[in-house]
Amino acid sequence: MIFDFIKMPDWGLIGIGVWLFVSLVVWYLYRHSTTKHRVGFKTTFLLISALFFFVFLFNRFEESSQAAPLRITVFPFINQTDTSPSISWESLAFSEILIKYLEQNNLEELLPYQLDWLIPAANRDSLTFQNYCLAFAKRINLDYFVVGRFLKKSPDYRVNYKLTQVDKNKIVFEETRQIAVSEIQEFSRELSILVADRMLGPNREAVLKDPWHSNAELAVFFNFKLFLLNGETKSALDLAPSAVNEDSNSTAWLNALAEIYLNRGVKKRKKGQSDLEDFQTAKSLLLKSLSLDEDDHKTLQLLAELYLANERWNQAEEFLRESLLRNRWDSKTYVDFTQLHPSRYADLDFDNENALLEKAIFVNPLDFNARLILADNYSRKNRLDLATKTVKQILRINPNRIDALMRLGSIYMARNDLLNSLESYQRVTELEPQNGEVYYNLGIVYYYQKDYDMAIKFFEHAIKSVDHVDSHLYLAYIYEQKKEMNRAITHLRTRIAKRSGRADKFAEEARKHLFQILSERKENDSKAGQDTTQN
Repeated sequence: MIFDFIKMPDWGLIGIGVWLFVSLVVWYLYRHSTTKHRVGFKTTFLLISALFFFVFLFNRFEESSQAAPLRITVFPFINQTDTSPSISWESLAFSEILIKYLEQNNLEELLPYQLDWLIPAANRDSLTFQNYCLAFAKRINLDYFVVGRFLKKSPDYRVNYKLTQVDKNKIVFEETRQIAVSEIQEFSRELSILVADRMLGPNREAVLKDPWHSNAELAVFFNFKLFLLNGETKSALDLAPSAVNEDSNSTAWLNALAEIYLNRGVKKRKKGQSDLEDFQTAKSLLLKSLSLDEDDHKTLQLLAELYLANERWNQAEEFLRESLLRNRWDSKTYVDFTQLHPSRYADLDFDNENALLEKAIFVNPLDFNARLILADNYSRKNRLDLATKTVKQILRINPNRIDALMRLGSIYMARNDLLNSLESYQRVTELEPQNGEVYYNLGIVYYYQKDYDMAIKFFEHAIKSVDHVDSHLYLAYIYEQKKEMNRAITHLRTRIAKRSGRADKFAEEARKHLFQILSERKENDSKAGQDTTQN
């Protein structure tokens, strides 16, 4: 902490230069002055040094006053069943509603980490252990965290909860309460005031708006969220109320559904499929949400992402600025800005894309997407050392993160460090044996090692598991090396037939290479025919 405080301010080098210049002048005059005047020069030097030191301290304290607020999260309250601890819809409800209340009136003083940031980044099976939560909190720069457990005995919950200060590993308070099933929201509101008072001081005014109108609606929504958390999107959509498109008054419902359709539309577009219906549904839901609450930053952010997906740059910039104005502590807004031309965010004091990504990571160390984009930027500039360091920071938080292990493997491959590349990919096969992409990447590693038999094995596995079409291109090159031209031609034709669109560069590469092989074969056949005629 002390080193963060004494680090050089922006004007530091200029200030030190001025101080050194003035000090040299005073020293010169001191050396060439009479004994009577030397006391005055000593005093002058000390006053100049003291003034510089005072300006430095003032600058650092001013910067400290503008620093990020205290960071806190609420880990999912654990459902303490008779069989084993688990995360249920109530777990999400207790935690997320408490977070919503904390951020309502304390956004400038508290930075609550959202459950949507936390759960995908953590080892979910370990969240039931207090020691894991403490260790994880330290890795993600938290100042405080809340953990809780509850036991449901109809019609009540018996809830135990505590607030922990991370750097001191100190329990600030711990309580147990009996609450009715219908009192989750009321309980979370009261707990949010208690937490804020203990962190920021008592006698704070809190005008809190309840996010849910009824306990029944709350229960349905968090069951919906639990399905999404488990990767069961279809079940989540089946659970969503059919009336949400027309008469729902919940921005949370509308935004959650809009995000599903928006992401689905983006995925369809990448595959060359029609995305119009999904984007239109997302837009309808978001405009409805905006009509209910024009200050909801999540709505504004999702509208910006919708316009980014459709390359409507002016509208995207407008909504991103509005979102940032209402909440400057959401990392996704900074990441979304990177899709715009730098001239559109230069006035926000960000010189380039990397500056935005570094801000996103500072705000939310769990924004792994920002870290991966930053690593890609470093890789493109051949700063593979920084790319490696950036991805390893993700793995320090969660050593089992698949996308980070995959990216680290590709960076090691670019560094020609095939041993570490293999180690990263093999770790993925242990964690996710059905991941077809990793077998494709392992095939590439062995291809460059010229171990063609192993490469064939992994490329064929990738095709079998997920029909990885680019594996056909590498198989064609391998069989060409092995002089098995008919097999090479078959794989090239297969890759061409599986073209995903005009922008499919690998299909185009396969087409050109097939044309080259067939042209050479025709030329060789022609020469062979001429030789036969002459003989």
